[in-house]
This record gives sequence, C-alpha cells and structure tokens, in this order.
Amino acid sequence: MKQLLNLKQIAAIVLLAGATSCAENKTPSTQSENTEVTVFGQLSDDTIAYQPERIFERLITEKDFSTMVVGKVKACSKDTGNWLTLDADSAELLVEVKDNAFVLPTNLEGKHVSVHGKANIIYGENGELKAKITATGIELIKMHE
Repeated sequence: MKQLLNLKQIAAIVLLAGATSCAENKTPSTQSENTEVTVFGQLSDDTIAYQPERIFERLITEKDFSTMVVGKVKACSKDTGNWLTLDADSAELLVEVKDNAFVLPTNLEGKHVSVHGKANIIYGENGELKAKITATGIELIKMHE
C-alpha cells in the first residue's frame, strides 16, 4: 500500500513537471521554483510510468518503443555525464543521453529519476542482450519520507 502511495506521488510530480519542462539544450539543468524536481533535456508526454524491470518484459514483444521509466540510479558517468544505470531487480537498465543533448550531474547514485525516451535492445561487451533507454529527458525527483 505504501508503495502504491509513493507511485501516486511520483505520478503527480511527473505530471506537474511535464507541464513545466525545459527545451532540449546543452545547459546542465533547469529547476522548478519549489526545487522538488530538476529537469534535464526535453520530457515526453507519456503519462504511464514503468518500473525498470517492466521494460525488459515489454522488449520481449516489442522491438523498440517510447516510454517513461521511474527508478533508482545505481551508477552514473563520472566524467562525461551522458549515461546512468537504473536498478532493475537482478539486472541494470542502461540509460544514455540522446545525442549528448544535455549533461547529467555526476552524483546521482541512489537518487530517484524519471527517464523519458525510447527503449530498445543492445548487445553488451560479452555479446549478452541488454535493455537500453535512449533518453530525451530526465527528471531528478526529490522523495519525501
């Protein structure tokens, strides 16, 4: 029940942030007045937020699709600021910034984000299949305890 309440709060924040999103550019970030949500890039109009592990399930039946994913950052780029991974049960969901259109902070580990972009399958370094989101926009969400 608590998880459902948290998802409802995230959905409300995402909808509010979508109305105030910034244009896609190379600026580091744009903060809303209440500093509850920080937006990087251009957000989509998607209103259904998926958990990272659900993206793997959808990629079984769909080759690629536009989506919004809400999750916790497991790791992020310490030098280029153009990628991060989301914790997804026993796997990781790779998120890369589309065309390096914006730069992410290097201290996102453990933070909650909403990623807007296109999901697809890629091959990893050892030939394994991996899920990837090519992000057009990312929201950093401040969670209330």
